[in-house]
Amino acid sequence: MTRTRAQVLIANQVDRPWARSLETRLRPLPVDLHWTHSDFEAFDLVSEKIMHLAVVDGALPGGGINLVRRVRSVGLNVPTLLVCDQPDARVLQDALALNVYSVLTPDDGPADTGSQDIITPVVFKLFRQVYRFDWAAGDSAN
Repeated sequence: MTRTRAQVLIANQVDRPWARSLETRLRPLPVDLHWTHSDFEAFDLVSEKIMHLAVVDGALPGGGINLVRRVRSVGLNVPTLLVCDQPDARVLQDALALNVYSVLTPDDGPADTGSQDIITPVVFKLFRQVYRFDWAAGDSAN
């Protein structure tokens, strides 16, 4: 990913605290965020533009896991994080079968109640593992 900005899709139904927190943490980095609010918008975007990561809300209209299924069915293997409030066994099985990088349950509580951002560290880990790209190293010129 040398001299390239990371292209990150955030597909979520409504304004969720986890999505805004992720946006705030990624804003100073070489990242272009692309927001969609339905599985159809997200599918159109990943079909037209190369994405380095998709962060998909499990409650997305049309279904977050269904979006991943559609994307995979056309041969696109965008690394994906699925964010679900209460994933059941079926969602976890489907995510595993669809090669979802991780299924995360957000802690959307107020910061003063001890809530913790668990999504951003996983995003950073994914970029290190998949793209050998380490923002923590301070190399924001990538």
